[in-house]
Amino acid sequence: MKIAIFTNTFRPFVGGVTRSIETFVREYIGRGHQVHIFAPSFEGHKDQEPWITRVAAIPRFNQTDFSLPLPFSFKVRSIFEKFNPDLVHVQHPFFLGEMGMHLGKNRGIPIVLTYHTQYEMYSHYAPIDADLVKRWIINVCTSFCNLCDLIVAPSDDIRTMLISREVKTRIEVIPTGIDLSLYRNPDRQWLRETFGIKEDDMILVHIGRLAKEKNLEFLFKSVAKAMRIRKNLIFFIAGLGDLETDLRKAADQFGILHRVIFHGKMNPEELVKAYAGGDLFVFSSLTETQGLVLLESMAAGTPVVAVDAPGVRDLVEDGVNGFLTAEDSDGFSEKILLFLSSPEKRAAFSKAALKNAEELSSSNMAERMLNEYARLLQKPSSALNPEIHHFKILKGLLQESVRKKS
Repeated sequence: MKIAIFTNTFRPFVGGVTRSIETFVREYIGRGHQVHIFAPSFEGHKDQEPWITRVAAIPRFNQTDFSLPLPFSFKVRSIFEKFNPDLVHVQHPFFLGEMGMHLGKNRGIPIVLTYHTQYEMYSHYAPIDADLVKRWIINVCTSFCNLCDLIVAPSDDIRTMLISREVKTRIEVIPTGIDLSLYRNPDRQWLRETFGIKEDDMILVHIGRLAKEKNLEFLFKSVAKAMRIRKNLIFFIAGLGDLETDLRKAADQFGILHRVIFHGKMNPEELVKAYAGGDLFVFSSLTETQGLVLLESMAAGTPVVAVDAPGVRDLVEDGVNGFLTAEDSDGFSEKILLFLSSPEKRAAFSKAALKNAEELSSSNMAERMLNEYARLLQKPSSALNPEIHHFKILKGLLQESVRKKS
């Protein structure tokens, strides 16, 4: 099978979408399938693989780490036609996702979309009315979904959300799996030895982008409350992002800066060791579609305390492999303390976390995805020349907004 993948984010950008693509592609190639990835260019980055094509893009768009791909490329069209894929799998309903949609539909081949992100939750980055932008994003995403032949939802919560928004295309829940071979007998002492953490200290770990949508101010407040009770707590946080300076200030204001380790970017081998070295993984994001870091933590045998939210509750079973809490800093800190005070609970949660991760192995998830691809190839794709009327949708929302205010 020949699979063309279009994505707006890819390495060196670090995130769940990048890890998802790399995980599935590794499994596809291992089974003898051919893949070609179309992704934005990043300043100073060169790929070794000939099956990755970079599309011209505006670097650090809107002062973020995101490269904004340009909307059309003759090079992409030529390479796409030469590759002659059996289907197109897009990772976003915008930009390169639309390019993949048009190229695929014009050839009459199936289009698959993985709905990785609750895009409307990022409307605070827009320079105009956030509520208007949020509604526009939802409408555009729904229109795009209904032009696809299959939607892949990383969790049941996301599937339910899409159905409630009147997505009519078939939706299958296929999470990104974990390459369990990376987590066999991980080095659980690396974190302590590398950062000089004492044996009697308890380590809370968080890994992810340092961005507003990750709800990290809440997490720091919750951890600070737990640290007032347990004096041997260390908070290890790995990731890059615009919020780092603000988080350092918050930690200083809470009086815990000397017990917080900011480490920045880590390579895959270090990430496994960081997960494995923690006593507990803490997570506060409300915007996840799956929360891949939760599954990675479980694969390392490290349980989770997380805010109960879509994309999280599909992985964390409250009282079994971790704790779920409301977005309440007192309740969150209490769950941290409850977990750390019970060696028996830590052992039981760790065992359950490992079992959960094994069920969601990358091999199993790739097999499910490939079966869905094969199913699509047995029937003709939907109509050619799809159109998503972005500005028509926006115009309608603007008119509606004016009517409400008048």
